[in-house]
Amino acid sequence: MVEEANELREFAAAYRRTDPGFASDLMAAADRHELRNEKA
Repeated sequence: MVEEANELREFAAAYRRTDPGFASDLMAAADRHELRNEKA
């Protein structure tokens, strides 16, 4: 699951300059995904 979160972060990095809000949303989603799966 950590791998999926890291892939999402890499995808988000591509949008950091052109759409920083979208990139931030994606980063937050990756964090939530990682945390949710740590607790499971």
